Amino acid sequence: MAHGFLCKIKANLIREKYEEEFFPWLEDNWKLCTGVENIEFDKWANSSYGIKRYEGLLNFMDSEDWSERLPEFQEYISHLNRLRPHKQFKDVFPELCTDMMK
Repeated sequence: MAHGFLCKIKANLIREKYEEEFFPWLEDNWKLCTGVENIEFDKWANSSYGIKRYEGLLNFMDSEDWSERLPEFQEYISHLNRLRPHKQFKDVFPELCTDMMK
């Protein structure tokens, strides 16, 4: 299941991008992301701010499916778009826009 409104296809694409692109980059560049000095890779990777955190986010994404509430979400986004015509949802989150979100 995809958490919230992410359909399973989008959730799979996000997971794939993390596992095939972001995690390998992060493993090569982890020292840029530690926020501390003098830490070993294994300790960082399993810390609350390392790769383990991102894996937890992916697992959370897969934990629930609220797709039945998508019409309410669309109504809310339409309302926000009317209130903020200078900052449209589709411009801020183009990757989340599908035919259903037009």
